[in-house]
Amino acid sequence: HPVMAASSGIGDHLVEPVRRARFESMLDDHGSGEDPAAMQDAFHASVAPLRPHLAVRTSRPEARTVATSVVEVNRSAGAVRFTHRDLPAEEGTPDRVEVRTLPLVRGVVG
Repeated sequence: HPVMAASSGIGDHLVEPVRRARFESMLDDHGSGEDPAAMQDAFHASVAPLRPHLAVRTSRPEARTVATSVVEVNRSAGAVRFTHRDLPAEEGTPDRVEVRTLPLVRGVVG
């Protein structure tokens, strides 16, 4: 079951409705048939050209999204994957991505 949480230095109450609408729109458009990791990546990359200060990948004079990190726990594989993506300041510059996979230690996670 997909869950979305939002926070922002300009006020959670300002960004939450905009980001939730984007999240629900993506679920409506793609449903549960699409790869969950791909949908999550697309959500984290989403921008709002008319309201960039409220977008998931935010941009405003005093702040912008500089990185995303995703932790995926795969109990059946006994592993945890951590993906960190540095987002460049300049358009056209590729993201720098680092992925680490670690063994799941029993009793530490769920």
